[in-house]
Amino acid sequence: MKRCPECRRDYYDDTLLYCLDDGNALLEGPATASSGDEPATAILHVTDMPAEAATRAQIHTTDQTAVLPSGITEVPKAKGFDKRLILAPLVLAVIVLGGFFGYRSVTQAKQIESIAVMPFVNESGNPDGEYLSDGMTETLINSLSQIPNVNVKSSFIGFFRYKGKEIDPKKVASELGVQAILTGRVVQRSDQLTLSVELIDGLTENTIWGNKYE
Repeated sequence: MKRCPECRRDYYDDTLLYCLDDGNALLEGPATASSGDEPATAILHVTDMPAEAATRAQIHTTDQTAVLPSGITEVPKAKGFDKRLILAPLVLAVIVLGGFFGYRSVTQAKQIESIAVMPFVNESGNPDGEYLSDGMTETLINSLSQIPNVNVKSSFIGFFRYKGKEIDPKKVASELGVQAILTGRVVQRSDQLTLSVELIDGLTENTIWGNKYE
């Protein structure tokens, strides 16, 4: 290949001696840039200076992730506490109160005037879930105690004798002198929380009202 040193036109015919545009003698191979010209592409000199290492490492990036230089570890973000675990007892109290008032407004049977809340059963298989289930039991006792003309057995500590045992609604209702028993179950798996509640007639053992929240 030959090139004109003036106009930089390339010729692939080795028989040509002069440029067809300006008549200058052609040179073998690409013409060498004059001292006043700058090359089209500059090749940067790479050194091993520590100050440049971080810059070079950060050049290799994607749209979302930058490769950090060796020795620098990205600190993982702390996993936030699930707020649903804090709100769960309050949400459950609203559900139970709504269901209880709904039952009282539509039923023609004798109104329930006394209730005992049994310790909620932790079916998660996780010991930490005991705090959540016990907290729900206590929250419901306090919430139901605010209902006028309803006697709620409020001795939460005394109810621990029923914790972890199979509940016989008729027997428990007789022992505590109440008309209905409120039972509940808690299942927590990963970030999913399932709550089940049931209001049982202490005389007939029939389910008066029940609900499930996920």
